[in-house]
Amino acid sequence: MTTTGLWRYVGSMRYGCIALGVLLASTSLVAQQRVENAPDVSVTIRMRVCDAKGEPIESAGVVVGVLGEVTTAKALTDPDARSAADGTILFVAKIPPLSHTQVSSLLVAARGKTAVRYSHPFYSIFPELKVKTHLDLGELRLDDGHTLSGRIRDEQGKPMAGARIRSQDGFVNGSWMKTSFGSEALSNARGVFTLPGVFASAMNLRIEADGYYTHFFGSVDLGSPLDVRLRPSGFVEGQVVDELGQPLEGAVMISHEFGDATDGYPSTAGGRFRIGVSKPGRFRVTAYDNYRGVIAQSELLDGPAEGVEVRRENGQPKGGFVIRAVDAVTKKAIPEIRGAVLWLGARFWLGGDDKINDDLKAVLRIMARPSHEDGRLSLQGPSKDDDLGAVHVVAAGYAPAFNAEVAFQAGKDVVIELTRSAAIRGKVLDAASGDPVAGARVTCELRGKKPPGSSPRATEIFVVTGRDGRYEFSDLSAGSYQVLARWSTGTANATLLVRVKTSEQVADADVALPRGVTVTGKVSGAKLPLGCKVLLVGKGGGPRRSDHWLTRARMLQDGSARHQEAVPLHEGSFSLPHRAAATEKLLLLIPGGLRQGAAIAVWVARARIGEADLDLAVDLAEHAPGTITGVIKVKGVKAPAARFVVVAKRAPRHGDHVLPEELCGSRWSLVDSTGRYSIALAPGEYTLEVVDSATGITLAKVEEPCEVAALDQAVVDQSVDVVEIRARFTMHEGRSPSASHVAIAASQDNVPDFTMALFGNGAHENPGFGIIGVSQPVRFFVPPGPVDLKVKGGATRIHRGMTESTDEYVLERSFDAEFGKVGEWLIELPPPVDMKSEQPK
Repeated sequence: MTTTGLWRYVGSMRYGCIALGVLLASTSLVAQQRVENAPDVSVTIRMRVCDAKGEPIESAGVVVGVLGEVTTAKALTDPDARSAADGTILFVAKIPPLSHTQVSSLLVAARGKTAVRYSHPFYSIFPELKVKTHLDLGELRLDDGHTLSGRIRDEQGKPMAGARIRSQDGFVNGSWMKTSFGSEALSNARGVFTLPGVFASAMNLRIEADGYYTHFFGSVDLGSPLDVRLRPSGFVEGQVVDELGQPLEGAVMISHEFGDATDGYPSTAGGRFRIGVSKPGRFRVTAYDNYRGVIAQSELLDGPAEGVEVRRENGQPKGGFVIRAVDAVTKKAIPEIRGAVLWLGARFWLGGDDKINDDLKAVLRIMARPSHEDGRLSLQGPSKDDDLGAVHVVAAGYAPAFNAEVAFQAGKDVVIELTRSAAIRGKVLDAASGDPVAGARVTCELRGKKPPGSSPRATEIFVVTGRDGRYEFSDLSAGSYQVLARWSTGTANATLLVRVKTSEQVADADVALPRGVTVTGKVSGAKLPLGCKVLLVGKGGGPRRSDHWLTRARMLQDGSARHQEAVPLHEGSFSLPHRAAATEKLLLLIPGGLRQGAAIAVWVARARIGEADLDLAVDLAEHAPGTITGVIKVKGVKAPAARFVVVAKRAPRHGDHVLPEELCGSRWSLVDSTGRYSIALAPGEYTLEVVDSATGITLAKVEEPCEVAALDQAVVDQSVDVVEIRARFTMHEGRSPSASHVAIAASQDNVPDFTMALFGNGAHENPGFGIIGVSQPVRFFVPPGPVDLKVKGGATRIHRGMTESTDEYVLERSFDAEFGKVGEWLIELPPPVDMKSEQPK
């Protein structure tokens, strides 16, 4: 996923638009812009590569580079590093500062195994975009892999070289910022590509080439015909200019009418740009200033074009914006400052009580630029009616200043008072021995009245102690701070209240950290697979759950518990040190097979932790996982059996402890070629659904809940009547769709509705079907009976990189899906609504 797509997840805005993400995208591009003569960043990368059973894989390769250039073939033949005999990989990668057109990627591959891809591995989002210096992927488990081949041609049938082919596990939704099974390849001069390291079925496939519409295939298997012809889309070419027609350089992107994804991010030379169009529909070209964000946009376009002018909007109609800083006590000018401003306009950009939220603070830090030699910082003034700005100013030796309500006044400098920064330094010491504690997590939280422009989370920062146990918090404003130290492997902690005055340097804030209690134990009563882990979970209000079986396919697909307090079992034994007094429950995490959802989470014991070490003997006779197996007979259609999946959802129980988010998902099993399935589950009661893996449409739901007992097997067979639908969506005037997504609702009481994005089946790897072209046929399956189709869309506009649409249905149709017959649907989408340029009220 591109940087823009990543930031779009920060938060949704009203009117169905995702606005903040686009603003943040512009600034994240700034963060990735190459700085001249900037040194490469050294990143220490660590992981352990194993097979599906947990046995180490030797000579697995890892390659790091730019997305689109990193391929599975390179990871196999010419990697940056290979795994040792125990499966570990430890190496230092040199990561250059990225440009607007570059998105980092890391890919791990081993011969005969599934490949793993990790996009955006080196940038953390919060508290601000910055390069990580250490990256630990933990344990990666690779299943048996296969090789998928095909050919890419143009519309005339000529081979296309250099097309980018990217596969992804169809069951891992939204792969950004985490690992997922996936492989990458480039087509050769004959248009042929070879994609090693894929699953045999249920793979999503995306094919991209500059100047061609992106082609997306859902639920591809090894038998799928992949002789693909890409339709030319053309390019948008033009120049970015200021209000006087002079060229401007910066980042340029395409914002589409429907769909989250945006195209391009080239740095323009002399203001000129050339971007391939990847999807149909209307769009604008948007340009960004290095510090301010959106500065210009093109007219509304509906296809390839030349000579497009992207003109800076009004330049600085109200004059420039100048910031000066003075010492809050002496009132003397501060000669060197850094700062940034965001002209917010609408108040919904702000957090609660019109304060700057954490995300905007991160953006302002990224945008900060240096002042002139006279200490005056000249920034872009507001355009139109956006008179309200959020300002960030920092100077050496002073605490950072955030002001959420700076009003623009033409011809007047804005003076910001900075207070001398305070600092808190100290050591974290073992309370029993007095020795320094390395790796302790130390937080510093401002207590009492918070300063203007702060939010609760923003007032808490943390560091990790080094070998000497030292920690330091600098650039603090005056106030009372609570310093809390905690062991890296447990919950035992200690706090210290420190009061600091302006410019005070507190150098002896040592924290004596109690060792806490060690909880040990032995798990017996059942043979456990490799890779099991245990953790203690505190009592809470119940785990968060999701009805959507794909949305919780988190990183525990590999059987490892990515959780701070999870520890592996060693021959059935475990040890959890440094626990604070509490009543917790012991959770056993059992790998349940790749591509079957989260690890199996089994509550096995209650731990009442007091002042003495605690030893637990856990008998799994009543807690070990059981299985649900059976045969699914799909009637009425001819389709690969592996397209269908059986999903097991646990019946909600009150009083459960809070689970880590990655453990909250459902579990599932693909149906094999004989119709058989098998799902390993923790003891409990489950409901079962049969789902089309390509679209996510629920085809049937087993009426009676199924009880799973420890070490037992329940058999549930199901016969499912299915109707094939071949739908054709006709676009208005052959170009512009007028819908953002389609909802298909079966009227049966036991089959839930499901919403699919017209173009979303590829935007974020969401299930659904993609529509490309004037009248592209799509094939999907529904249960027989009345079926309602609703097309959602309505008034939409693209303005300054933001896409906004109303949440209205523009078309509703009812159909009768008749068993034994193929449904032929012709859906004529209404013409798109004209966009408006004014800000919605």
